Amino acid sequence: VRTGLYGDLAGTLRQVAVDPVDAVVLTLEWPDLDPRLSIRQLGGWEPERIPEMLEEARRRLARIAELIAPIAARIPVVISLPGLPPAPAAFQPSWQQSPFEAGLHTALAHFRGEMAATANVSVLNPNELDRVSPPASRHDVKAELASGFPYQIAHADALAALLARLA
Repeated sequence: VRTGLYGDLAGTLRQVAVDPVDAVVLTLEWPDLDPRLSIRQLGGWEPERIPEMLEEARRRLARIAELIAPIAARIPVVISLPGLPPAPAAFQPSWQQSPFEAGLHTALAHFRGEMAATANVSVLNPNELDRVSPPASRHDVKAELASGFPYQIAHADALAALLARLA
């Protein structure tokens, strides 16, 4: 097992493209799509910057898809998509989906469909993840702020078990 460099998903995928490995397991969270979607990156959420954040997320998803294609041509790739809430960058009440959040989810749905249709790529079914790890018990805010690891241990265990099964 090798781990990638924290915060450098593109660099890690470029390295995997040339290193001999048996499979790739990729766990995406919102900060991988734009660092401002993390609670560790405070600020940058001004209303006028929201479209820029959405465009950055779209751009990064497209880049991730480009980087995965040559890897999947030779080895299996397993992907889990964001299972934690994005940072509170929207300006609507939490019970109302904002256009920004809808845009993020639309971009993610497009990426999910593209990856699921790619040979040798398996995408974790979010419904299965919800079954074994309820969304309300996933996020460990304190650990994320202290170390960058955003998951409760029980969630990390459930997620790892599902990803290992897919791999």
